[in-house]
Amino acid sequence: MVGPAGGGKTTVLYRLKLDETVNTIPTTGFNIEEIIIEGVEFTIWEVGGQWSCRGGLWRHYVQGTDAVICLVDSSDESQIEEARNSLWWMIV
Repeated sequence: MVGPAGGGKTTVLYRLKLDETVNTIPTTGFNIEEIIIEGVEFTIWEVGGQWSCRGGLWRHYVQGTDAVICLVDSSDESQIEEARNSLWWMIV
């Protein structure tokens, strides 16, 4: 799960895991959770939104990944460009 800082990644992750909304702080590094939804087990890596957490290591984060979830706070238009750039760097 990737996206700009403040995009809601941690909130969504723990909403899926705990089925409740929790107060969060900015993620430094990663949050990793195993979640079972309708009998299917997912291991979700939430990557902190700060560029310093990701740097040039994208290829390591997505190796062996079956899907990428990109979250953007649509009320913050600046996040759309940052999300586009993040996704671009993951595939280059």
